[in-house]
Amino acid sequence: MIFLYAMRRPGGVRDSAGVNPLAAHVSDAGIDEAVELIERMTTDRLEGPDFVDQYTEPLERVIEAKREDHALPEAPEPKKPAGRCST
Repeated sequence: MIFLYAMRRPGGVRDSAGVNPLAAHVSDAGIDEAVELIERMTTDRLEGPDFVDQYTEPLERVIEAKREDHALPEAPEPKKPAGRCST
């Protein structure tokens, strides 16, 4: 287990000797199930609209414009988040 304490002042730091987490036992079947779940959720194929790099190409255009002393490219309007209308 990981213990985290909020340190707001020097007196807020506590000695870890007093912390005694309970021992946990995980069965071999539980470990096998966890590994199987991870393998089912893992993919090597990162294709499609969810995996488009939307940062590198625009950054390269900005760098190129600065390098050549041109005007910076226009930034696209940010998409409005879905939700309630504020009007």
